[in-house]
Amino acid sequence: MIDRDEGESGPSKYLMVFLIVTGLALLFSQTFPQPSAWLGRILLILCVATFIPVVKQYSRRLLRIEVEGPDWRTRFKLGLFALTGLVLISASQIGSSRIAEATRLAEEKDAAETKRNEELQRLTEKANERVVSAVKTAEIYWQYKNLAKVEETLESASNIPHATNFKPVQELRTRIADSQVKSLVSEATDLIKTGDLDKGREIVLTALKIPHASNVSFVEKLDSHILNAIDPQHNRASLMQLSDTEFQVLQTSGTIPEQFISGYRELDTRIAVLTKAHVAEIVAERKKREQERVERERLAAIAAQKAMEERKALEAAEALVKRKNARAKKIEECFSSWDGSHRGLTSYIKETMNDPSSYEHAKTVYWDRTDHLVVQTTFRGKNGFGALVLSRIKAKVDLNGNVIEVLELEP
Repeated sequence: MIDRDEGESGPSKYLMVFLIVTGLALLFSQTFPQPSAWLGRILLILCVATFIPVVKQYSRRLLRIEVEGPDWRTRFKLGLFALTGLVLISASQIGSSRIAEATRLAEEKDAAETKRNEELQRLTEKANERVVSAVKTAEIYWQYKNLAKVEETLESASNIPHATNFKPVQELRTRIADSQVKSLVSEATDLIKTGDLDKGREIVLTALKIPHASNVSFVEKLDSHILNAIDPQHNRASLMQLSDTEFQVLQTSGTIPEQFISGYRELDTRIAVLTKAHVAEIVAERKKREQERVERERLAAIAAQKAMEERKALEAAEALVKRKNARAKKIEECFSSWDGSHRGLTSYIKETMNDPSSYEHAKTVYWDRTDHLVVQTTFRGKNGFGALVLSRIKAKVDLNGNVIEVLELEP
């Protein structure tokens, strides 16, 4: 029985291993076609080798075909192995074809993407060259003072498809705007020199509205000087912004602060007249402002002091609560959570009893005397005659649970 079982299990294991290997080869033939192809070729070679006398027996043993078995069974097994080999080879060829096709499509896609990128780069370079050319054309129009044509050309350059470098457009617009600002400021300063400050400021405001100008801080400064000369409100606001030292120099010596001086005689004269006219009233305003500042600082200091006191009071209250909680917890730990008896007093009672084992707790109450407790315990225990009697003891104990003094003992 044992020999027969082993002989039957051998082909079964072989068949199972063969089926698993063949199934895995077919399963992965579309991803890894080479193993399937080699397995199929090996099967076909072994099938052919069974007809060659020299290797016939070895081939049949590898294929587990009986050497002396019936012809129909041998032919059937050979046909099955040959068919399996052909299926494996065909599956591997299909897998190889699919992989090759996927590789070809990926390469074509990469090539198309590269071509598109190259074409886009070429279009971008051409568009950027057109932008530079348009800017040069606009610069020629600017030289002939045809600003309408300049703006039209620059606007067209800004809308050229595929262009990425519009820096030349911005640079030319900035140069044109700076030139216009410079021309307007020159015209405004000529009017200022002749005393026409209102007309000069109109031109200065026009210069401030010109877009794309790179630096208009000097124009804003000139506008501030004009306002200091013609606008009393602006002049007073500027005086209020002076430091105490600068204002004191102005008040005592009449020297106009450096930031009020424009460099134009007519304008500076008007500034000096208006500034000196406001000094007296500015003194009162600055004094009032200083008083308000001091008052704000005083109120802020009071508020800060109040907040600090409230914070300290809160911290003190929290500390007091913590101390009370800690004290209450400490007292609570002196008493048994089971029957409420005082641990220290209970130990004392048992030490003084005739029969400590007869101790029975009845009731415990206590009075808090701040620095100590007065604890009263009622209990039962056997006396010297062996009788169970009810007794009561009142003692003074510290907050750590130690008995300090016995106050009463009944009976």
